Amino acid sequence: MVRNCPICNNDKVTFLFKQNFNNDTISLMESYYVVSCDRCNMIYAYDIPSQEEFNKYYKEMSKYEYHNNNGMISDGYKNHFKNIFKFIQPHITKESKILDIGCATGALLNEFKENGYKNVLGIEPSEQCTKVAMEQYGIEVSNNFNNMQEGVCDLINYFVFCIRTHY
Repeated sequence: MVRNCPICNNDKVTFLFKQNFNNDTISLMESYYVVSCDRCNMIYAYDIPSQEEFNKYYKEMSKYEYHNNNGMISDGYKNHFKNIFKFIQPHITKESKILDIGCATGALLNEFKENGYKNVLGIEPSEQCTKVAMEQYGIEVSNNFNNMQEGVCDLINYFVFCIRTHY
């Protein structure tokens, strides 16, 4: 689905690149374009499935539940999350409030939790992932922003989610 900029609703974009997927990894789409809005410079995914298709994917087919490993992530993902933690850690304190939007099963949040950060919260559209986050890591993950308490976060991770989800 071709869409306007989610920030300013502009329909004029500059194509940056085409993101292709190995279909063994993601079944929702084979590719999408990453574009930059010509008005506000927001970078976002263009020509992606509808919100209804995303909702169905996260409810029924999401790859992030790690069914093949009882909800546990691979060593490769663990190392990836450790590297993200090491990069971010010097810039926050143990009291920092950390929000991960599109957190899947909460494995990145768990990396912070295991290192003494207690104020971690995730948002994830997949109900199964929210269950895995609680069962595997004891991390509370909400399915939407409506269930969140008002407040300020010191760190918000919003990397992949903003590319793959409609606003």
